[in-house]
Amino acid sequence: QQQQQQQQQQQTPQKETPLDAALRKARAKSEISRLTSGPDALFDRDAALQKLINGISPGLPPDSAEAATERRYGQLESSMARSVAAGDFAAAAKTRDEIDKLHIDDCGFVLQANSAFYDSFSKKDFGTMEGVWLKCE
Repeated sequence: QQQQQQQQQQQTPQKETPLDAALRKARAKSEISRLTSGPDALFDRDAALQKLINGISPGLPPDSAEAATERRYGQLESSMARSVAAGDFAAAAKTRDEIDKLHIDDCGFVLQANSAFYDSFSKKDFGTMEGVWLKCE
């Protein structure tokens, strides 16, 4: 009977105590710290964070079509906000529809770029892949 009780206790999942949970979290944090900092780290966390803070990409070139689209979005959103503030909901709705059309066109461009990239990927055409994909530093 004792043997049955012991087997039953071993088979019944034990609820984690707050102390066990705290120890498990501390061990996990310690392992994450070990993997992300110090001389044996998998990568230089501080340098990676500094890149994010400084910005790893200079952004869109100001004369690019993408930058022009972003500027247009900003203009339309500002116009829509002004229309709403003035109570001109018809104008706001018209601007909203223009934003929606612009968004659909933008999505179409993304789908075209993805299609071109994956087509070149399937053909193992690195030059075309490189030409289609956005370049970052």
